Parts: sequence; C-alpha cells; structure tokens
Amino acid sequence: MQIETLDLRTITVADALEIAELLVRVWPNSEKTVAVRQRQLIELGQKYDRDEEPAPQSFLIRESGQLIAHSAVLPRSIGTSAGDLVIAGLTRVCTSPDQRGR
Repeated sequence: MQIETLDLRTITVADALEIAELLVRVWPNSEKTVAVRQRQLIELGQKYDRDEEPAPQSFLIRESGQLIAHSAVLPRSIGTSAGDLVIAGLTRVCTSPDQRGR
C-alpha cells in the first residue's frame, strides 16, 4: 500500500482525472460527472491565492498501482474572539467500494 500527498496547487490533469473517477464511483451523481469533478479539483488548486502554507492537499492511497482511497484537506479561515484562525477542513473522503470491509 502506497500513500501519496499532492499539493492541489500543482495537481496534474492525470491525477485529477483518477481522483474524479474514484469520486464518481463512490458518489454517482448525474450532474457531477468525471469531467466536472476533474475540473473542480484543478480549479480548487488554481484558485488558491495564498502563498503561505498550509495549501490544499489531497491524500491518496494506492494498492498495486490502483487508487483505492482519497481525502483532501482544505485550509479555511474562521473568525474567533481571539482573531482569525486557520483550520483544516476535511473533504472528499472516500474508499473504493470494492475495497470496503477489508
């Protein structure tokens, strides 16, 4: 099993496609096609306009070269009584249906 971390600011079209295909298998939705989800992933990184860390990240788990799980962490700024605070938002957490229960 191999774990990879991708900076979404520099995600490749091929990586975005592979993640999008997994997302569509896990959450089929006629409006969110593979192409739509691929574009969303690419745009998420392109639209991130802060130079400082943390940047949006995707975490991939592969087995025998196949993508079997994914999650993403997106930085979010929230207002608190002590001022703004950057938190991590966990999103797009999924496991390939054929890998569940192992």
